[in-house]
Amino acid sequence: MFKKLEVLLKSQINDVLRGDPTRQPMPRNPQRKVTDLRERINKAIEHEDELQQQVAALRSETKNLDAAADTAVKRGDEATARHILAQLQRTQQRLSMVESDLEAHRLVAQELILNVNRLEAALADQQRTEPQPTERTNDIFQETQSRIAELGERLGSRRSQVETSLEVEKTQDEEQIEDDLEARRNRLSKR
Repeated sequence: MFKKLEVLLKSQINDVLRGDPTRQPMPRNPQRKVTDLRERINKAIEHEDELQQQVAALRSETKNLDAAADTAVKRGDEATARHILAQLQRTQQRLSMVESDLEAHRLVAQELILNVNRLEAALADQQRTEPQPTERTNDIFQETQSRIAELGERLGSRRSQVETSLEVEKTQDEEQIEDDLEARRNRLSKR
């Protein structure tokens, strides 16, 4: 999930980062750059919609697996219940990852939109007053590119944090399955 947005951000950075890394020249056609960024924002919004659909599907799957685990426990079929609980646990982990991806994606997309809006406004102001890019416009362009680079780095570090947390969760799976199975037995026997 993060890879798509990270590639998107890095591709924009690579388009601009030619020459001195601390000070990139204003592109020849800055309005085209803004248009390209807007297209990429639209793709990011489409990706957000896909993530929302994945979250809804995983929530539904979690609900169905939870009910199936209860049914298996009621029947006394512990092997099936354990299998279903393992599936439920993996689905909940995937749901947690996708929800985390969605939240991070939203934050990054909002910041990108804000920076592109600032750049676009600066370009519009500059075009009204002077036909050539000004130092102020160039500064805003530089700041926008810097923010895009920071967003790409944050996405990369966020991805590694999620991967690390998944490795830790895998070691706790068996204990959680047994605890969940016992809690279900107790809850269902009281009915």
